[in-house]
Amino acid sequence: MASTIKVDKIAQASGTPEFTIPTADGTAGQFLKTDGSGVLAFDTVTTNPLSLTGSTNTWIPTITGADALTGTANFTYDGNILDVKNSGTASSIKLYCESSNAHYQAIKAAPHAGSSDWTLTLPGVVPTVSGQSLTATTAGVASWTTVGGLTEASIWRLTTDFTDNATPIASNWEAADTYGAGTLGSAMTESSGLFTFPSTGIWEVTFYTDCSGNSTNYAYNYSEIRTTTDNSTYNIVAVGYSNMDNGANNGSPVTAHSSACTIFDVTSTTNCKVRFDVRGSATQYIKWHGDTNTNETYAVFMKLGDT
Repeated sequence: MASTIKVDKIAQASGTPEFTIPTADGTAGQFLKTDGSGVLAFDTVTTNPLSLTGSTNTWIPTITGADALTGTANFTYDGNILDVKNSGTASSIKLYCESSNAHYQAIKAAPHAGSSDWTLTLPGVVPTVSGQSLTATTAGVASWTTVGGLTEASIWRLTTDFTDNATPIASNWEAADTYGAGTLGSAMTESSGLFTFPSTGIWEVTFYTDCSGNSTNYAYNYSEIRTTTDNSTYNIVAVGYSNMDNGANNGSPVTAHSSACTIFDVTSTTNCKVRFDVRGSATQYIKWHGDTNTNETYAVFMKLGDT
């Protein structure tokens, strides 16, 4: 049987210090501590046994080689905001590479002159397609945006001829779809001659007409682009004009062409729409040309950028 020594106290040969041993065992993981008078007791280790004095709870202190706290409250965190201040040089954050911290990329605050306080709120998702750029509103709310080129474009054309005025041209429209014709991004939609845009933004709209007159008298024609911003009232924003002096052609049909163009700020896909009107001499015969395979009377829609 192993030998056992039973004592109540343990002391140095000189008698001090002298420690009184606890009368009962502690629990697993506890440690033995003194009360400063030599009385030992078991206690539990806490997760944060230290309390730093001489600083606030929001400081991230610097410890010197002598294990003393130093520095000022230039680097603080209150549970929500991390402040990186300085002593006279614009603050920056350096992020180092994985190979022995050989290289870094830094984010640095703007200089004092001309600066103001502002916040950039990052988007909550990754870009939807590669190559998008981070853009922001005047409130600093950022989003991913495709820049540097067109994102939506399409051509719609009249598929058959018709005569006389049309306000608007309410039928026989189709998106160009033959001989390699294509659409970039989302397409326009059309109902009874009223065109709806697939997205908000700054749009260029161009309307081309091809027509002919069959009279020995002087004839003229107008092609008009009309837009609405309330889904109700349509106003003329662009006009194309041409004339046909059929008498100079011995009464034979004469063909004329016209075009009109506008840049439309589409702030709502519900309320902002466009239509196309054509009209000519009240007493003259005018035929507006359309074809299901060729662009004769047609409209071009191109989104130039965001609104």
